[in-house]
Amino acid sequence: MKFNKISVDIEDYTEYKDVIISATMESDLTKKIIIASQFGVIGESEIWRCSYYTNGTFYEIQNVDSFISSITKNSSGRYAATFTGSLVNLDDDSLITLTNGSMNIKY
Repeated sequence: MKFNKISVDIEDYTEYKDVIISATMESDLTKKIIIASQFGVIGESEIWRCSYYTNGTFYEIQNVDSFISSITKNSSGRYAATFTGSLVNLDDDSLITLTNGSMNIKY
């Protein structure tokens, strides 16, 4: 799947900033992914939010041990990361698995 409508927000808190990336597909607006991490921080397991919406169903990280991520760029208008893992629907406990997820964006 390719998400090609991307928006980036920087949420500024007193002691830190978060970067929130929202992306949808032009060809299917019912699908959306949200990735969040602390702004300026790179490394393994730094993505603290990955939410996926499809046709009104919502999935998110429930167990960080089942979600692997690596951020290689996260400042100066660039964000690059890879991710793989399981997301759960909290309504019925169904799982989906994201494999070989990646993003490399300029904003």
